[in-house]
Amino acid sequence: MDRLQDLVRYHRLGTGCRETSRLLRLGPNQERKYREALAKANLLEGDPECLPSVEELKAAVMKYEPPKQPPQQISSVEHWRSKIEKMLNKGARPRAIFDKLNLEDNDFSGSLWAVKRMCRQLKEKKKVDPKEVGIPVITSAGEVAQVDFGHACKL
Repeated sequence: MDRLQDLVRYHRLGTGCRETSRLLRLGPNQERKYREALAKANLLEGDPECLPSVEELKAAVMKYEPPKQPPQQISSVEHWRSKIEKMLNKGARPRAIFDKLNLEDNDFSGSLWAVKRMCRQLKEKKKVDPKEVGIPVITSAGEVAQVDFGHACKL
């Protein structure tokens, strides 16, 4: 059974709010939110054996208690996305991008962390570069000798 159906059943059986939240492993605020939404939809009253469908309960919760959106949906550096992307593709790091935007644009008001988040988002969307992918060479023992000269320095 779904938690919402269990919540309705417990309420119809007369179980207290604290006990219901404990049994369903919900926080008391979450239990109250669901209970109030289902009460507005008149779904809490009736026979404990005859429960509404899960879809009906979810629709009632979505109608009376829709999920809240975060306060900010658009980045403060969204206006400079194309510049950030160009500099990132050239190999610049977030701090250098932030400094350059601060020097060049008088109206730039973003923070370093906003630039870092934007760079992270752009890197995640970027496709994998074939040059960055390593392909293992599978051979039998002793067939091929390989040496890696990836880094050499003086000590």
